[in-house]
Amino acid sequence: MTPGEAFRIFAKKSIEAGGIPFEVSQPNARLSSSINSEDYLKFDGAESGLEWLNNESK
Repeated sequence: MTPGEAFRIFAKKSIEAGGIPFEVSQPNARLSSSINSEDYLKFDGAESGLEWLNNESK
């Protein structure tokens, strides 16, 4: 499935459901802790992030 196909399916289901076609809830304590953690990499932009991903996979 391509990203374009996935988006079209999501858009169609959103229209049919009259909103987001899945339940959205508040993050649990573990996820909140992870989101607020400083234990992650920061990039200056998308290009530097993609460069890091491409170099890590080699």
